[in-house]
Amino acid sequence: MKEAIRRKRKQLGCLPRSKYDIIVRCLNGSFDVPVKKRTPEENNCLAMIRKRKDFELGDRGSLLCGGKQVLVKEDLPRFVEKMFMENKGCGARVIYNKLKVNYTGFSEQAILEILYNSKYYHEKYPRFTNKPKPKTITEEEPGKRWQIDIINMKNQSVSYKGSTYSYILQVVDVYSRYVMPKPLKTKSSREVAKALEDVLMVNLAPDIIQCDNGLEFKGPSMKLLLNKYNIKMINSRPYHPQSQGKCERSNSVIKAKILFATKSKRGFNWVEGLQDLAYAINTSFKRVLGGLTPFEAYYGRSHVFTKERHSSREIKKTIRRANKKAYRSLLKNATSPSKYKVGETVLIRYPFRKSRVPTKRYVIEGKVEKVKRNGVYIVSFQVPNKPELGFVSKSVGVENMTSLTVALEKQRKIKKHSLKQNRSEKQNHRTKYYHVLTHHENLQLLDGVNIAMDPNPDGNCQFAAISHQLGKIGIYKDVDALRKEAVHHIVENRYFYETFVYDETFDEYVKNMSKNGTYGDNLTLIALMREYNLQCLVVSTRGLEHSSIVSADGKFDGDVGTIALGYFPEGFGMHYVSIRINQRVYKDIISRLEQSYDNGDSGDSAASGDNAASGDNAASGDNGDSGDNGDSGDNGDVSVCSALKELQDMINNRRAQKRTTFPFLMLPLHIQVEIFKFCIQSNPSIQFVLAKVGKPFRDLIRSMSLQTPRIYIRPDIGLDTSNRNPVSVRFLLTRAGRNSGLISAIKEIIKGPKWANAWLRLRVSGIGWYDIIDVMYRHYR
Repeated sequence: MKEAIRRKRKQLGCLPRSKYDIIVRCLNGSFDVPVKKRTPEENNCLAMIRKRKDFELGDRGSLLCGGKQVLVKEDLPRFVEKMFMENKGCGARVIYNKLKVNYTGFSEQAILEILYNSKYYHEKYPRFTNKPKPKTITEEEPGKRWQIDIINMKNQSVSYKGSTYSYILQVVDVYSRYVMPKPLKTKSSREVAKALEDVLMVNLAPDIIQCDNGLEFKGPSMKLLLNKYNIKMINSRPYHPQSQGKCERSNSVIKAKILFATKSKRGFNWVEGLQDLAYAINTSFKRVLGGLTPFEAYYGRSHVFTKERHSSREIKKTIRRANKKAYRSLLKNATSPSKYKVGETVLIRYPFRKSRVPTKRYVIEGKVEKVKRNGVYIVSFQVPNKPELGFVSKSVGVENMTSLTVALEKQRKIKKHSLKQNRSEKQNHRTKYYHVLTHHENLQLLDGVNIAMDPNPDGNCQFAAISHQLGKIGIYKDVDALRKEAVHHIVENRYFYETFVYDETFDEYVKNMSKNGTYGDNLTLIALMREYNLQCLVVSTRGLEHSSIVSADGKFDGDVGTIALGYFPEGFGMHYVSIRINQRVYKDIISRLEQSYDNGDSGDSAASGDNAASGDNAASGDNGDSGDNGDSGDNGDVSVCSALKELQDMINNRRAQKRTTFPFLMLPLHIQVEIFKFCIQSNPSIQFVLAKVGKPFRDLIRSMSLQTPRIYIRPDIGLDTSNRNPVSVRFLLTRAGRNSGLISAIKEIIKGPKWANAWLRLRVSGIGWYDIIDVMYRHYR
């Protein structure tokens, strides 16, 4: 994995024309800008040339990197379109693999963004993701509207009184959900009409009967029956079972009850027990009816004798309230469609509806002429293969419309919820007004990932998502335990986290963060990653370019365990979810992060950064394995060492300039001794760091006559006493165990989150006893 990441680092990012020209000028020797007049972009290019040794000039002055021609960022769309047309339509991965044979300077994600912003790609692979606003079919009184349907029971055909029955006529009252099923031998129009008339003989005839487009409801027998009882027939939308939602739901319930009875009784004649099943359904309480039964809603009384009186007005009021609540829940979970303006050019799908005979559906351009209600637009377009008709104007549903490009459609959904008002308008209101995304819409913005666990938005979502991710690697912690560990780590390393608390004091922040329901922030996320020596890949709903890696040093390390969280930033709900990320998106994010690391350093700052991280005093250890083998994070000794070294440099500079000495050295000796005693008492390993800073500090440490720390190492650990090389604490941790007395003694000597990354230089002082004469940290580049 680490070698794969290193190979990714060598990949060159997209170069704009300006940077491309600067690098070419540097290579051919025509770059002569003085150092003081160089722009940040020129310094960045020079740093890139110094870091990469594979830049060279090719024929006709073209730039080569690793033997491949570098593509300019402005020329990449032309190459992508050419490759797309030559392959008669293909995806970003195919184009990337074909272009990288001869070219470099681009990524698969860059090609994908170009395709998403192109019209030719969306015409070839259109995405019609809009759905109209859902509408419910309701009624204000019982017995006014029925829904009927045929249930196919051929695979469970039974014989009853010498006849074989294979179908069920399902009749449902829309207002009360009261079911009135009838068994059928066949589904001919004559038999369906006869069964429906039997239902009408014992019930009041409705005003409307709604059914699907089946031929059994369109025969002459059915028409005579409807005329006899003066009933209006309404056909639902073709290939849209949601129009018959109440009836379809009742069908699934009655089939499930038949299956249950068949399994439990080892043989069940559903024709004989059909009315018993209908009675069980009609006398069951339903939440959509406000806790009433369909029998109560239909007849206005209970199905059992009771002295309690039922008011039809109260029943209607209860059902009306329950219907409104169900409709609000339906709207909450529904996806709001995109909105298009008059005069805008869009892509439409024609024909608009499916038919029984499979026909080709074209994707053509159209122009919006008028906006109607309920997601319907008047669009003018030219009918395919019929140029003689010219441009026609027809009503088009939003489910058959999309933008010209994928990126434009996505941006339309995001912009719709993030439009900001003018400052003058904001001043007229006490609160900010904006269109809020629903939770379901926020989940859809996480492109390329799967939601593994969506915690409740109760303020503990970050810890719940981390708990779910840790469970996948064998670490089982609940939300309260993770919150306590994060707060404890922040308190123990106050010197690091205190500078990042702005709006309140550090004690107030710790107190609030300890309370259940307080939203976790970036500090708690960093604390948990350091506590468990992990790194977290945070995928933002604002796009992959806003995703980041949270680790001990802020960079990605392939040898450290990685968890993945989805994040809704401020304005999108402030919520964390546990995600499963596919390999493509994972590699895209990591490549973006690596390119930002490679291109972020420029000029002398990059060189100074490298020099500052090298030398004996650089205290950056290896990350090690994830899990319980030590913690990761910034070491307190490192910060003390760097601060004191900077202090000594200031003292030496002032002495060289013959100025007064630094006020710290003007303190009385006994005060300096007391300050250092207090520091060393809190962390004994600091004495080894102070002894390396400068001669004044080294002499002061020697004058204090401090006792050298000692540890006892059992012979069975296998320490080589003849070798004078430093000993890794991780070696002792593996041999002795985390809960051994040796590790406890080392923790008391080396206090800090990075104790497991330390190396000890030991000196034999007795049988099994060793003096610690130096503590160091190795830097791996």
